[in-house]
Amino acid sequence: MRLLWKYFLLVRTFGVRWVLFRLRYALALRCGVLRWRTPCKPWGAVRERFYEADGEARWVASRCAVSGVDVAGGGGAVDAEDVPVAQDICAGRFLLYGFHACNLGRFPDWHASPFDGAVAPAGRHWSKIPDFGFGDIKNIWESSRWGWAFALARAWRATGREEFAERFWELAEDWIEKNPPNSGANWKCGQETTFRLFAATYARVLLGRARATTPERLAQWRRLVVASGERIAANLDYALSQANNHGISECVGLLTAGVLDGGKIGRGWFVRGAAALERQVAELVYADGGFSQHSAVYHRVLLHDLLWAALVWQVHGEAVPVWLMETGARAARFLGALVDAETGQAHLYGANDGANVLPAPGYRWADFRFVARVAARVFLGQDWDSRNFAALHFPDAGVLLMRGACGSCASVSLLLRCVERFRHRATRDMLHLSAMWRGRPAMLNAGSFSYNASGRFAGGFANAFAQNTATAEGADQMERVGRFLFLPWPHGLAHWVEAGQVFEAVNFAYQARFGATHTRRISLREGGDGFVVEDVFEAAVARQWRLQWLLADGKLRLEQEKDGTHGLAQLRVSADGDAAGFCCRIRWESSVTAAVSPVRAAVDSARGWYAPHYQDAQSAWSLALKPLPTAHVRVRTEFSFSEIALNDKL
Repeated sequence: MRLLWKYFLLVRTFGVRWVLFRLRYALALRCGVLRWRTPCKPWGAVRERFYEADGEARWVASRCAVSGVDVAGGGGAVDAEDVPVAQDICAGRFLLYGFHACNLGRFPDWHASPFDGAVAPAGRHWSKIPDFGFGDIKNIWESSRWGWAFALARAWRATGREEFAERFWELAEDWIEKNPPNSGANWKCGQETTFRLFAATYARVLLGRARATTPERLAQWRRLVVASGERIAANLDYALSQANNHGISECVGLLTAGVLDGGKIGRGWFVRGAAALERQVAELVYADGGFSQHSAVYHRVLLHDLLWAALVWQVHGEAVPVWLMETGARAARFLGALVDAETGQAHLYGANDGANVLPAPGYRWADFRFVARVAARVFLGQDWDSRNFAALHFPDAGVLLMRGACGSCASVSLLLRCVERFRHRATRDMLHLSAMWRGRPAMLNAGSFSYNASGRFAGGFANAFAQNTATAEGADQMERVGRFLFLPWPHGLAHWVEAGQVFEAVNFAYQARFGATHTRRISLREGGDGFVVEDVFEAAVARQWRLQWLLADGKLRLEQEKDGTHGLAQLRVSADGDAAGFCCRIRWESSVTAAVSPVRAAVDSARGWYAPHYQDAQSAWSLALKPLPTAHVRVRTEFSFSEIALNDKL
């Protein structure tokens, strides 16, 4: 019965056509159709001659710049910032997920995870390698995205030192030798193939005049382009069926291979990629600029894809299509609003896989300012500045942004999640609220940590219990029916009560199961130094609710009155570098007695942890309130922030 219920939910949510496609795809995998379409073969069997040499020449002439802007942020003195990074790579030290400095040696083991030592078979066809048979496969893929190529190429451009160009080609040759077409885990994902193609093309363009760029190495690079195009084209329909970043990325990958390859096959790739990309962005990038993936990090991936696509059209010698420019403009406005102009920190929400497809020199992984600036310049024709608004509601994206000005600067900014109707995929963060104090995270998004974690962190960062929201009866907002699939999708309501001042949202995720609803109203405190949250929980019969606030790590002092209806928590966060710390005072009152539970970095669960980067768990404070079960509960929470001087004792 449960299996029938699962298929009923799948059909109701995605439609008969999608379910039938997935069943056919599973059958194709089982019957070996994909092994026939993308056979394992030696590099010598890949055609190496481009039909049109001018396709490659136009890329070299472009210098990977669209509208005069390097899509990966290099050029001039900026390139010099990559020199220390390139020196580390020459010494065998690689930066993974933009955060972890890992010593992988002269040549990494391209089929092994540097985090847990899991090793995937190198000689097996990619379709025979399970997604989760070797730990978190993303850990194997990370170094094979060739993120190291950007720093090495820009360091050579800045210094002319041949060691950087030679190091790039040594790594490229080693990867190519150890990863023949369609063999091993690194050919399993068309999006990974696409990102590798971006990096390889960028480095080839910048290193065109280096002595290390020999005709023999260019021939290897051309084989890589052709093999990548063949791999993407063979399984593009599956990527499109996912209705997320995979389809968009792989369309752009096919465009790239098509322009570089030329000839009849290359022109076919370009035409197919362009048509599919137009359909994908029309469906997946919403009218308000939101993206079907419901994630700030994946929204950056989207903009990187669109920027690269604009470059491809420029290289192709055609005007960038109007539909692409309009899509980029919508997406740029949305992401630009999430980013703090002073620190570059973005309001992170949704899945976070550590992606930064086009890493720019001098910008840390968590700094979103470069992509905000370049996207604004290319797609909007203007400079980016996120400080020109106080409140914005993106109804399709399900995002509310509010800012409070204290003096001359925006001191508090907050984000509220409420999607009235999910269209392509749903997230378990309805009514989640995060906040920053002067560009520093104060109320946290839990992040992802890993898509295949074990132990205490297994599945513990993406569920509703980890977010700044409420859960009912110990249940998540959706039930798991697959590794990445949760049903039934929740829905909500969201509207301004007072335009720009008071916002109200309702979560109906628990209505069908428990006859319960959660309503959240938020408003800024007078003076702009904080905000007020009013949560109302209603049900036909008494229900048990849990309300959590995930707070930045610091010193927490907790006081509660004897009747359990009022309390005060004071969180003092220490200074970070040159930035002053802050104090957050949290006052709450509950209509019924509530138990309060503060937990920091639990030893047996994911509670009191968050993942600001992929594979990076850091301590935080989980402050949970559990009112006595009742049919109607009201909890009012007031947050106020103040700065702590560097010499203040904490």
